[in-house]
Parts: sequence; structure tokens; C-alpha cells
Amino acid sequence: YHETFGWLKIAGILAAFVAVVFSSLKENEHPTTANKSKLHLLPYIVFIGSGACDSLTQFANKRYLMHQGIEEFALFIFTAAGITGITILIFQVVTGRTKINNKSIIGGIALGIPNYLTYIFTLKTLATLKWDSSVIFPVINLGTVAFASIAGFLAFKEKISFINFIGLMFAAVSIILIVLSNFNN
Repeated sequence: YHETFGWLKIAGILAAFVAVVFSSLKENEHPTTANKSKLHLLPYIVFIGSGACDSLTQFANKRYLMHQGIEEFALFIFTAAGITGITILIFQVVTGRTKINNKSIIGGIALGIPNYLTYIFTLKTLATLKWDSSVIFPVINLGTVAFASIAGFLAFKEKISFINFIGLMFAAVSIILIVLSNFNN
């Protein structure tokens, strides 16, 4: 999409990688050998999946949406995801792999509503703000990581280790560098 990349944006993106790694590390966490082989793939799957979602969102925005159809597009995406999730859940219940409980249903709804609204906000931001998507997506994603870490600390009394704190500082620096890169062009 002919976006610019200067040294500020590149430094911000590199700091973002450090921020995500440092803010997600946990002290004294030693997975068993059986789980270790599967768990090490998760960050890569999340990285590739998140990148694919962001890229497809930008493609849909530039090609089809811009200022119209945003709500309908978001509703379609979330309806498709909901149908897929319910289908998988039914399969797991029928095969005895899981049971439905009220906490999961309430948690899913409580997580789904903000996610839906965030997606609409992201689409509207891409359509109206004249910033590069390479600025908007990292700021949103890093903001989410930082907010989740702080919310975990405040709401659930999760410990923020020194390395996690350094990760949060890298996230703040990264956001500042990436946003400044938008004004430096």
C-alpha cells in the first residue's frame, strides 16, 4: 500500500518485538517435556495468525470498505467466527471432550462484545485516519498487550516481574516511536 518506512518506524517495530517477548515471559515456568513440544509453536501461530488477520483487514478496507459497509463486514466476520466456534463446541460436547458451563458462556460473551467493538473501531480508524496501517496496527496490538498486562496486575493480582516491566516499557517506547514516525514523513 505504498507505506513509508523510516528509521523511527523500524526502531519502533523492533522494540515492539522485544516488548511482546518480554511482557509475556513468566518466571519459574517450566513446561513438562510432553507439553513443551506443542507450546513452543503457540507464539509463532499467534504471530502469523494475527499478521494474517491484520493484513486481510487492511486488504478488505482498501479494496471494499473505506467509508461504507464497515458494520456489516464486522458482523459477517464475527458471525462466521461464532458459527465456526459453536460447530467446534458441539463436536467437542458430542465426542465427550468438553462440557458446557455457564462461566465459559459468560466469559465468551464478555470477551466477544469488546472484541467486536474493537474491530469496528479498527476498521473505522483505517478508513478515516490518514495514518499508515503500519502505524495503526502496531499501536492497537501493543496497546492491547500493555492493557492486558496492567489489567491482569490490577484485577487478578498477577505478578509483573522485572522482565515484564521492561517489556511494558519497550511497548511504550515502541508506540511513541511508531506514532512519531507517522509525523516524521
